[in-house]
This record gives sequence, structure tokens and C-alpha cells, in this order.
Amino acid sequence: MPALDEVFPSSEKRHCTRHLVTNLSAACGSSARVKELFWEAARVTTVSEFQVAMRSLSDYNKPSYDWLVDKPYYHWSRSHF
Repeated sequence: MPALDEVFPSSEKRHCTRHLVTNLSAACGSSARVKELFWEAARVTTVSEFQVAMRSLSDYNKPSYDWLVDKPYYHWSRSHF
């Protein structure tokens, strides 16, 4: 990210959600259900749907939610683009 900021200072940056879910799995030992909940949060198009999806993830697996909530939503969630 620092290199991209240097080369493209005014461009918007986004994270690859496939890499993000892989890193989530590695960090928290995520189950298939956690991955489904992640993809639901990543794909929804409104902020209210995103909040519901994130609440579902938090209720199901708090460590995964805590890990994910540290990542800026506008980098990986369609609802925040």
C-alpha cells in the first residue's frame, strides 16, 4: 500500500476480497460458515444490509468479526465503495 500511495497518490485503493478471506481463515481458523458470512458482507450493496451481515458474523464468530472490523470497509465491501 505505501508503494501504491507513492506512485498513485490520488487513486482509490481496494483490497482483493479473495486474499482477505484467505488471510481471515489463516488468522482465525475460519469455517465454511464464516467464509459465507464474509462474502455476504462483501457483496451486499447497502450499508444497512452490510450492518446486518456483520452482526451475523459477530454473533457466529466474534474473533473473525474482530479481525475483519479492523480492515477499512471501503477497501473491501461493495456497500462502501
